[in-house]
Amino acid sequence: MINKLEIRNLNFNYKNKKALDNINLTLTDGVVALLGPNGAGKSTLMRLLVTLYETSIGEIELNNIKYSKNNEKIKANVGYVPQDFDMYNNINGQEYLEFVAKMRGVSKNDLKKHIQKVVSKVNLDKFINKKIGTYSGGVKRRLGIAQALIGDSKLIVMDEPTVGLDPEQRNEFRRLLPEISKNSIVLISTHIVEDIQFNCDKLIILNQGKILYDGTINKFIDMVEVYSVVVSNDEFEYLERNIDIIDYRRVKDGVQVKYIGKNTEKLKDSLRIDTTLQDAYINFLHKELK
Repeated sequence: MINKLEIRNLNFNYKNKKALDNINLTLTDGVVALLGPNGAGKSTLMRLLVTLYETSIGEIELNNIKYSKNNEKIKANVGYVPQDFDMYNNINGQEYLEFVAKMRGVSKNDLKKHIQKVVSKVNLDKFINKKIGTYSGGVKRRLGIAQALIGDSKLIVMDEPTVGLDPEQRNEFRRLLPEISKNSIVLISTHIVEDIQFNCDKLIILNQGKILYDGTINKFIDMVEVYSVVVSNDEFEYLERNIDIIDYRRVKDGVQVKYIGKNTEKLKDSLRIDTTLQDAYINFLHKELK
């Protein structure tokens, strides 16, 4: 069965400020990226989805089950990987996951087998019987994902899952995403945009509590054309004031500039280059926040 999360007319006020403004979304199995500047409403939405906040105006349903503060069935089907993940350093990974499994109602007869399935899915086999205090940041993050999978979660919410990880650990995380999203909706909020470009099926951008974009990543990237050109230092000063520059670096012959433009507007000697999600996102925010 394909999982389905429906959000209808969701509003939420926090400290007399409108944090979410009439949110309507439908999510199904796969990886969904949630982007937006600080204060956009991302944290509020995630806390509502993992039942840390109670819905007051609007509706949320997971597989036709309505959210409510005391709905244990919802809690049993939702996994959460917070940005700051505190664990018990003096016990091993197996003991920790057994504790989580019991809390989430996994039957005693299925417990060992279920944990082994989750451990294999996130490549924790080599570490599961070692003390958590000996884990690297990347292994701790995998354990955090594992606990979110316990109980066969239908919705998994991840808040900045690659913060503090080195490049290889971030690559490990990216390799895990296709496996953990096979039978789950995985919602990822992150500021490290390149970590989700090649693994996400859907992109949502929030700002000031409103949805600015809801669609595929490929369609979002195709909205932007990116070019590269080398100009003199004097030309660069002029361009800074007149075109949308994404990035630049000093080179032997002047300045290499990466900029947004349409084919009819490109500068002389410019080369069209592949647009990244980060390029498109920077351009989108630049226009929206003007």
